[in-house]
Amino acid sequence: MDPMYVVLSIGGLILGFVIAWLLQKKRRNDQLEAQREQAAQNHKRLCSQITTLQSQCQDAKEVQNRLLLERDQWIAEKETLEQEIAERKRMVQELTEQLFDFETRFKAQEEASRLQPKSLGHMALKKVSGMVENLQQRVLQQMSDMDLFPSETAEAKKEKSAYAPEDQGPIFPKEDPFARAPKAATKPDPENEVEVISPVAAPNPPAASTTDDSKNEESPAPPAS
Repeated sequence: MDPMYVVLSIGGLILGFVIAWLLQKKRRNDQLEAQREQAAQNHKRLCSQITTLQSQCQDAKEVQNRLLLERDQWIAEKETLEQEIAERKRMVQELTEQLFDFETRFKAQEEASRLQPKSLGHMALKKVSGMVENLQQRVLQQMSDMDLFPSETAEAKKEKSAYAPEDQGPIFPKEDPFARAPKAATKPDPENEVEVISPVAAPNPPAASTTDDSKNEESPAPPAS
């Protein structure tokens, strides 16, 4: 064989191995570059995720602090409400005791008023009414005894009697202004009944005659004191 051919064949084989090695190395480098780029992208994504997680962690800490503050406020409000509830329970207990005491006293007073229908207030009012009636009768008696118009002439008396009846009646009403409305008829209690003493009626003065009128007509009016 030609040695040149052998040398070329060996050189071709070596060159083929070199080219194949270079191609394999380039392909490997490309794969490594692709992996490096993917790793860089993964790193960036992880960094962004870490940043997001840090911000979320910060927000979570703020939320946690706010929740802790709200919990403290709720605890304080709960304690305040418990104190108010205890205070109101105490007030309700006191009011219940007062109500029970009031009901007991009311029932006792009702029983006493049922056993003794005429109380001291009723008796005092009846006594005052009797005193007022007695005073009215005295005033009417004094006014009927004294001459209120001494200088009045007979003609004026006749004119006055023409417009008014002879019996003018008392000036004050007979009704007792302090008397209560009429109640149902009850059996009188002789123990609590108050006796009203009326004054002795004085005899009415004799009616003035015509001669007295003439005398009054002629006599001058008494001087004013």
